[in-house]
Amino acid sequence: MRHAIALLALLAATAAPPAWAQERQTSSGSGFVVASGRALTNHHVIDGCQRVSFRTPQGRTVPARVLAADPRRDLALLGYEGDAGPALRFREGPAVARGETVVTYGFPLSGVLSSGPTLTTGDVSAMAGLRDNPLHFQISAPVQPGNSGGPLLDAHGNVIGVVVSKLNAMRIAQMTGGDIPQNVNFAIKGVEALRFLRDAGTMPTMAQSTGPEMRAAAVGEVAHASTLFIQCFGTGARTPAATAAAPPPAGGKPADDPSFRLVNRGQQPIAEFFATPAGTGSWGSNRLDQGRLAPQEARLFRLPRGGECTYDLRVVFEGGRALERKGANLCRITDLPVP
Repeated sequence: MRHAIALLALLAATAAPPAWAQERQTSSGSGFVVASGRALTNHHVIDGCQRVSFRTPQGRTVPARVLAADPRRDLALLGYEGDAGPALRFREGPAVARGETVVTYGFPLSGVLSSGPTLTTGDVSAMAGLRDNPLHFQISAPVQPGNSGGPLLDAHGNVIGVVVSKLNAMRIAQMTGGDIPQNVNFAIKGVEALRFLRDAGTMPTMAQSTGPEMRAAAVGEVAHASTLFIQCFGTGARTPAATAAAPPPAGGKPADDPSFRLVNRGQQPIAEFFATPAGTGSWGSNRLDQGRLAPQEARLFRLPRGGECTYDLRVVFEGGRALERKGANLCRITDLPVP
């Protein structure tokens, strides 16, 4: 594959969506029970989904519907029938302080890492997010794509936030001349989540965070009973849910957006196309689920913003000729012509 990248101004319209029978999971994330029949997650986890469901800690798959959404806060409230676990308690007081121990619980990199939930620990590093965003905490607990929407808990097992993003370290390294920041991640503050829930007519359980602190494993047991694996179904080409903070837009698209247009400059149709985060070790599923890409045609592939920018790519033409490119920075690409 040639390394020359043509930056074009227009994006081709996507093909008409296939029939319902071809629907597939297009992204995933985390969420948690906040009241009977109600669960909280990030707005970006369910944005654009034709259908949403979740897997309970007991392994049951439950259909869900979006009851309320706030793109500014990046929060969404899901409704469902039946029992999905006890509601997690939100912290009523005292106020969260810098340096407090925190625990995250969720489902990062589904399909790559363990299919089960993952626990990480860290601290509240700062009382504001990227560029002093007052809606966020900065935390040192490791966060990966798929953690989005999961609970951030204190050492008493109470919710103090909703995991939302990780810093785009590679982008920052490019801006700073090579310095790669470590353990810089973000969560929506619990007080903002409470305002959202109350505006949506949901009153979560509150509790004081006082008395002896719990070990991380015990906090994880509290979270486990109520944390959900959120599944988004549709027909578009998306990867498992990912979120991260990033510098402001630059050039023709946002600086943290790896979406691009694949342009077939060859003489044969492209039968298969694979794009996975660099170093994943597996090509995953064929992204040409809407049919082959004919010569001189183009197709837009929307990938999760704010997560990975660097992808490994594989193109297979009709007849079996294959081209591969490793470590392509898709955040710098608008169009990707294939010879």
